[in-house]
Amino acid sequence: MRGRTVLVGTAPGLAFVRLAAGTVAAYTLGYGVPDGRELLDGVAADAWPDACDLLPRPPRGGYITRPATQALFGRELPKPVQCDRVPPTDDEPVVSLSVDWVSADAHRLYAVETASIKREWFHDPVTEDPYLLDYLRSTATGTGSAPEAVVSVGPVIVRLTSSSRQTLRALAPQVRDKLLARYHLPRRAPAALPRVRWSFPADALVETVPVVRGGIVYTADGSQVYAVDASSGRLRWSQALGGYFGRTLVVAGGLVYVADGANLYALDARTGRPRWQRRAKHLLDFTVAEGRVFYGGWPHTVALDAASGREVWRSPHADAPVAAGGLVYVAGHALDAATGRPRWHVETGDDTVVAPAGKVAYMGGAGERLHALDAATGEERWNVPLGAAPLTAPLPDGDAVYVRGKDGVLHALDARTGRQRWIFPTGVGLAGTTLAADRRRVYVEAADGAIHALDAASGTVLWRTPTGAALRSGLVLHAGTVYACTVDGTVHALDAATGADQPLVSGGGTYATASVPANGLIYTGAGGNLYALHPR
Repeated sequence: MRGRTVLVGTAPGLAFVRLAAGTVAAYTLGYGVPDGRELLDGVAADAWPDACDLLPRPPRGGYITRPATQALFGRELPKPVQCDRVPPTDDEPVVSLSVDWVSADAHRLYAVETASIKREWFHDPVTEDPYLLDYLRSTATGTGSAPEAVVSVGPVIVRLTSSSRQTLRALAPQVRDKLLARYHLPRRAPAALPRVRWSFPADALVETVPVVRGGIVYTADGSQVYAVDASSGRLRWSQALGGYFGRTLVVAGGLVYVADGANLYALDARTGRPRWQRRAKHLLDFTVAEGRVFYGGWPHTVALDAASGREVWRSPHADAPVAAGGLVYVAGHALDAATGRPRWHVETGDDTVVAPAGKVAYMGGAGERLHALDAATGEERWNVPLGAAPLTAPLPDGDAVYVRGKDGVLHALDARTGRQRWIFPTGVGLAGTTLAADRRRVYVEAADGAIHALDAASGTVLWRTPTGAALRSGLVLHAGTVYACTVDGTVHALDAATGADQPLVSGGGTYATASVPANGLIYTGAGGNLYALHPR
């Protein structure tokens, strides 16, 4: 049957199918594996390509091209339909190629499958063309990602799998080109992505915010840390650590610090070699300052020597720590960063958020009030009721401080007195939870899915721009542009004055990190790629 067919009903021993022509046919039900040409969708067995012939020859010797199977549904075929390319050492990945199907209807089967892939998983917009789709499939356990690429040329559908997306990105186009030559078809270029300077394919979803230092971009996916050349996108090193890394990565003092929820790691920033590892049970988050690594892990906050990982002190207060000005703020307490001794404390209730700003520290929590405190002494300058606990840390900007409550209300307060200047109801249920401000305007995501720019003096809405999806990361303001990454993997660039949106790239699926401006480029992780993007 060719074209669109639909099963419309069954009866004992019968199946009723509506054909593309609009007629309905009744088929007698049969049992077992089909035989003959029906098994191969009407294609002769010797017309199926040899899977090992499709795998490109490696650039150097030592690889083994190993036929894995030469049967389909128990029927022997004259050529292998699956083949593995095995490297000589464990340092390089195995690549498996399978000829999934050969059919005159391959273009429709490919279209149906790729549409499903695009709905469910990350697919790479950089390499996608009419014949090729590179994507990350969820593993059978649902706890990780499996790199795959599917190629369809003429009547053939081929699938490549490997643990390395870098390897697939190199090999899949070569397989496509072999098939194009076999069937004398023209090559079609991928869609132009003029904003992409380069993209680096990670082996899983990139959720760790990139850090740019010394011409290197550092980030992490589900189990690996990467160091990538900031100018070219070339991999400098990668280090597999086996954990699931959070969104925090810090580079300081020649080391890269990451955490997987149960361990803290310090890696050499130049080589990626591990320097030390520290068990950190129930780790909430960490920060690095003044030669110390501070982490909160129930039921303590611990300070480690940043170079050696040796414990320096611990405090019986657990929360995600914030370090600034020689102090570590945790759960309403200000601790001496060098010794861990308490300096002062304010009762804010659970889920404390803090924003140090020079000589003042702004704190709030479940007590539903915002406190402005002298950073050195803890003396209260003012406190005001918010009506709800703060959603995230307050944002000081000039002579104002902005804070949004869990009830969705954004408050603009006078930084000196705490007097309320205006409020703006953003709604609740937000994915992106940070604010941005530039003295003239305040930028915030609202529950209606749009980014709003508010007049800093009055709270009046100056512009409103829908993004089509909720924010995955906070807003980043740089050089007159507001950058926002949404849950569909799109990186938006909005003109700060007008709200006009120029998306820099569509990530091809879920997950995107915050955008990081550096070196005249915008670095971000979207889906399984690390991008360097030209700003708007």
